[in-house]
Amino acid sequence: SDLSTSRKMSDDSSAVEAPVVSDSPAVEAPAVSDSPAVVVPSTAPLNDDSDEGWKQDGFGRWYIPKGEWWAVFDEKTQRIYYQNQTSQMTQWTVPDAWKKPTWEQEIDKLMKRPARRQIKAQDKSKVHWRPEGAFEYNIWYHKWVGEHWKEDRERGAAETRCILKRDTGYTRGSLHDPKGEKQFLCLYFARGCCENGAECSYLHRPPVPSDLKRIDLGHDCFGRGRHSAHRDDMGGVGSFDKDCRTLYVSGLQLRSNLEEILKTEFGEWGDLEEVKIIPRLHIAFITYTNRLYAEFAKVAMGDQT
Repeated sequence: SDLSTSRKMSDDSSAVEAPVVSDSPAVEAPAVSDSPAVVVPSTAPLNDDSDEGWKQDGFGRWYIPKGEWWAVFDEKTQRIYYQNQTSQMTQWTVPDAWKKPTWEQEIDKLMKRPARRQIKAQDKSKVHWRPEGAFEYNIWYHKWVGEHWKEDRERGAAETRCILKRDTGYTRGSLHDPKGEKQFLCLYFARGCCENGAECSYLHRPPVPSDLKRIDLGHDCFGRGRHSAHRDDMGGVGSFDKDCRTLYVSGLQLRSNLEEILKTEFGEWGDLEEVKIIPRLHIAFITYTNRLYAEFAKVAMGDQT
């Protein structure tokens, strides 16, 4: 498995020379007093079909190849050091190639491709579930407008869903504002039903930490104006008097791995701070580290099954 940053060697440790894994006998890597020991079983399974697992060379040493940098385990010192297969340089600290990219780095990578059209233009009228008697959908307040529409009318399941790894990409809005200082996120993109794709004037990506500096409390991440007070049902855009980061999730089916499911589903939209489940009421409270994550997730996960 990928080495985590918890295995990182001390920055104060000096680089040492270690032989090439493929053609040299085992050597003794210097012990580092303040570096954490990482124990690898002497009977670690061979996994020659994967670049992620521990492998063993002809001299009996365990290593994990990943690009130019290999992680090599020294059984005598119980330490892991890293060796560059091109320059033969070795070091105790985890190289950048092994570090997990940040949330913003992952999004930047996806933004190098054109945004995907999530639905066809002719299917636009079929996207939203429409209660009987309602003829107009207000995208700002996320509600149907109609003579016979009632607040307590049962809602249907969402027909579309945003999949970040598939749908994220650059749009006309991001190209005209490369620094992302003016444009807001696309509401339809969050719901998984934007027909414009790369031609959209809004951003087709989830919020990132730097968005907090440019989106004030008077607006949500989609550019909708927030109000002085929350709606009675807490279902509106929100209040500019409070930095709300918690979502209320209802109608849950109790399962043994419910917490893990919620963390996976809601963690897709941003970093989670806490997931609190109340089994008796079949509800949960999802708290994010950033209010923009919560605003995006509220729309993206609305009526999802």
